[in-house]
Amino acid sequence: MAYIEDYLKEFYLGRIRTSQYDTQIATSLGSQAVMSGRALTEKQGQLAIRLLDKYKQQFLSAGFKDILEDIKSPNFKKPFRIVENKKTVFIEDNKISIKFPFDQTLVTALREISNLSTFCKPSFDGEAKLWRMELNEDSLSFVENNLIPKEFEISSEIMNLIEQIQVVRENMEDFVPILVKNHEKYEIKNSIVHNQYDDLLEAVIDSVKKSIVVFDEKISQELEEEIQKNPVVKLLTMNSNSFLINNQDHSKEQLISLIKKFNTTVAIFFEDDVTPETLVQWYESLLNSDVKPEEIAVYFRKNSDNDNGFNQLIKNLGLNKEAHDEKVKWMFLSSKYPKSLFKSGKIADICVMVDRHISTHYTTINIANNSLLHIRYANKNIASLESSYNKKRGEKIVVL
Repeated sequence: MAYIEDYLKEFYLGRIRTSQYDTQIATSLGSQAVMSGRALTEKQGQLAIRLLDKYKQQFLSAGFKDILEDIKSPNFKKPFRIVENKKTVFIEDNKISIKFPFDQTLVTALREISNLSTFCKPSFDGEAKLWRMELNEDSLSFVENNLIPKEFEISSEIMNLIEQIQVVRENMEDFVPILVKNHEKYEIKNSIVHNQYDDLLEAVIDSVKKSIVVFDEKISQELEEEIQKNPVVKLLTMNSNSFLINNQDHSKEQLISLIKKFNTTVAIFFEDDVTPETLVQWYESLLNSDVKPEEIAVYFRKNSDNDNGFNQLIKNLGLNKEAHDEKVKWMFLSSKYPKSLFKSGKIADICVMVDRHISTHYTTINIANNSLLHIRYANKNIASLESSYNKKRGEKIVVL
């Protein structure tokens, strides 16, 4: 007499050959019997008997004379393993633990949420045979939206947390830092900051700088009205700092009027082959947007042999200012960020790339990526090229 697991061992060692259709399951059962030592489930035991019966002639030829009797009256080394069919969610080691019988749809959902959420990153614990995720609002929302409808048994501790989140959602204005309109003034509520503002966009911009992105209904309505007047304002409502703005759909003045509300240092990067006409167009757009001449400077020069009057134009327009000039807020630059600006502490908070292709100096890229706003202002062809390039790099960019 031999144990069923002893026969399965022959599959694992390759001494009993199976058809290509049975190789994977036979090897898997053999591996479980030999390597892991885990008991078989009742279904696995039944499947093992069927495999042994199918290949009994090979076993007899290999000298296993008791195979027929052992198939008829099978003996297993260990009692059958009971599969846990309960679907449970509980907290363990300050993490949400999710246990359930295999469900491919649910496994796919767990893997997908990991790509969609920054804070909800499920991982499978092979030893405990369950999924774990961080204990935070994103993870609790996943439990609420995906596991409760599937009739999981949810621990009272987790249900209490979900109910608390629901209360906050239903009474957002009483809990979350939020920008509200009160008596014709704009103010941040539920925050240690109690600034009041007269201007809508200034209020929204200052809120965004403070990572406050929840607005009351009045402000949301007024923002929609501003977007109708100037579509570029829409970027204030998006969870990103990188934007591709099509210069055929949105004018320089529209872009400048919004940036001006940030009241900070702006770097406008030109291509190395920028023409005098382009500089004049941007200079006039700044003036038309009520930017003062003393606030504008050009901090690069072209090779005098073929500058087409570019360098002289800078002098004529009075744009040749010192790097330490504190009045300058709007800086025209080329591919490199000048060392003189670093030394004077002039680091741009907003970077605008004008018709720039993908390649540029690494220092410039670093400054742009860490700025409040990183804007590519380009035609459709360049915008499409950059969009494809950044998707490959996994960079999140919003297109306007």
